[in-house]
Amino acid sequence: MSQGTIRIRGARQHNLKNLDLDIRTGELTVVTGPSGSGKSSLVFDTLYAEGQRRYVETFSAYARQFLDRMDKPAVDKVEGVPPAIAIDQTNPVRSSRSTVGTMTELNDHLKLLFSRAGSLFDQDTALPVQHDTPETIYAELARLAAAQGNPRLVLTFPVELPAQTSAEELAQWLSASGFTRVHAEREVTLKLGSDSNLTAKTSAAKGKKPESLAPAAVRKVLDVVADRFRMQGADKARVLEAIELSLKRGSGRLNVYVLPEADAAAPAPAPAPADATPNWRFSTGLHCPSSDRRYTDPIASMFSFNSAVGACEACRGFGRVVGVDYGLVIPNDKLTLRAGAIKPMQTPAWQECQDDLMRHAEVAGIPRDTPWYKLTPEQQHWVLKGSPNWNGKWNQHWFGVDRFFEYLETKAYKMHIRVLLSKYRSYTPCGTCGGARLKTESLLWRIGTKAQADAVMAPAKRFLPQGVKWNRAQLESLSGLCLHDMMLMPLDKLRMFFDSLRVNEAALGAGSGDDLCSHHEEPAPGPGGAGTAQNEAPRTPYIKIDWLTVTGANLHNLQDVTAHIPLQRLVAITGVSGSGKSTLARDVLLANVQTGVQKRSTKAGRDALDAGEKIRWTGCSSVSGFETIDRVLEVDQTPIGKTPRSCPATYIGFWDTIRKLFADTLEAKARGYAANRFSFNTGEGRCPGCEG
Repeated sequence: MSQGTIRIRGARQHNLKNLDLDIRTGELTVVTGPSGSGKSSLVFDTLYAEGQRRYVETFSAYARQFLDRMDKPAVDKVEGVPPAIAIDQTNPVRSSRSTVGTMTELNDHLKLLFSRAGSLFDQDTALPVQHDTPETIYAELARLAAAQGNPRLVLTFPVELPAQTSAEELAQWLSASGFTRVHAEREVTLKLGSDSNLTAKTSAAKGKKPESLAPAAVRKVLDVVADRFRMQGADKARVLEAIELSLKRGSGRLNVYVLPEADAAAPAPAPAPADATPNWRFSTGLHCPSSDRRYTDPIASMFSFNSAVGACEACRGFGRVVGVDYGLVIPNDKLTLRAGAIKPMQTPAWQECQDDLMRHAEVAGIPRDTPWYKLTPEQQHWVLKGSPNWNGKWNQHWFGVDRFFEYLETKAYKMHIRVLLSKYRSYTPCGTCGGARLKTESLLWRIGTKAQADAVMAPAKRFLPQGVKWNRAQLESLSGLCLHDMMLMPLDKLRMFFDSLRVNEAALGAGSGDDLCSHHEEPAPGPGGAGTAQNEAPRTPYIKIDWLTVTGANLHNLQDVTAHIPLQRLVAITGVSGSGKSTLARDVLLANVQTGVQKRSTKAGRDALDAGEKIRWTGCSSVSGFETIDRVLEVDQTPIGKTPRSCPATYIGFWDTIRKLFADTLEAKARGYAANRFSFNTGEGRCPGCEG
């Protein structure tokens, strides 16, 4: 931040006695003093009031009526004061979800950035996930095949059939579908309670079907051969046709097998063994071919804990829940189990639970005369969570402290039970999101490269989302940071991270991180096989810019102003009230460019200019660079039409072209529709309910 000086002279607000003071900007300055010395009078009633007053005066009279206006403070002079923001101890927000990020609208920018430029990593495998197309799959196959010496490839697509399908029915299905060979066959079972659709298990590895699953949950998956070839000798059109066919018939999934050289020479290679797995897998959409998880395209609300789309369903975006506080349950960790470490069970009403704990602890080999803090984590887990052999019968196994409180919850209709529960409850971090406030799927998206993330946050401090199957090593090998990581960073580190980001316009326009990460599955270096390599999209080169130059503008408040304005850009002219913004934009720029464009729009005008005739400029010495402009329009705050149905498209005539295109279609000509049929300003085309 650039450093300047705020000069206050003769401050007399409230208790201030003709105070002179200089304050450097770009620094954190603390004002101290005893009560009544005038700290608030200086900071809020003088410095903030003057900065806010000057800022509000830059707006038009119409805008100022909607803003709070502050009186001019009792001060002789204040110089160098910037627009001011005051943060006091009052809480203007009624939602406990509000943070500094939401108050400053930083979260709004972050959720938009993640929805446009985030990279997705699979919840199970930590592999990158992105949209694949036949062209990208072809390019990746060519690279992989070249790296392995151009082997013979078998492109297949998975087809699910009932597990009881016989060989005759299979042959009949292949014949009807136009395919003749199956390269691999395996069984899959529906994985209940999971986001993934199917979890594949081969018949040889499975041995027998789980008894807990109904027969309808078992499916037979066939990898049907679409084509076989070597990438180096195959025509690109043939490869793309095989890829498109596989994706279409395989519901967006493609499995590629690499044939051993012994089988590659055979005209009809033998089918793969039952436990064979594809060497490479591809899929369309946000789908991970390894875990078979499919994800939705990101939207901004998905990264907001104030929206039901992104907020954790357990804590509803608060990051904490009311639950049992083990610090209240075990207030003295120096006590033993026998001496009463579990406080709720020490009353006569619950002495039976204490006796159960002693009896089951002896059987399980849990020390009863060892202080709580000296018990191992496994022994403490046994006390709190109960016996791993728990079968629902209270007298056979230790039920645990958690089930004790779950039992009390069922009796909460009694007043004394509610009083007992309130003694051992407090706000605790949400166990579902780990305090991150967001759903697991929202935390799978990351921004930046690994080097950029390492520069601002140590890998060991990065947040591991609840609900993922990653290990710590896989998390630390991933690129970028998740949204919760950024919430935990100080502002200076956050600024450093964003300064290092180089997200170009092409990546932002891609919608969901296209070309930001690899999607195919193959073994990669690094812990857990997650890999860290990532190809960054090249920066979009800027096109050549033409400039419109106004020289020597001296109309009204303008004093010999020279301005260079880029064309093909959205340009804003700013300044304080009375600085000449409207004069420059309307009276000088608009008037003179209109004159120049009109002069060049006729043959006589062009001939006169070519012969050396000078244009008489208004309010300036000259205007240049308007030669490439064909038309000049002024859009101000006046209504653009007399009807509320008017819009910019109707005003500039763009809607006429659209109506003509619809009227030229074969269906419109067959029905005799003219262009006015497609207008919301006429009776035939507009909606009869709202009349357009």
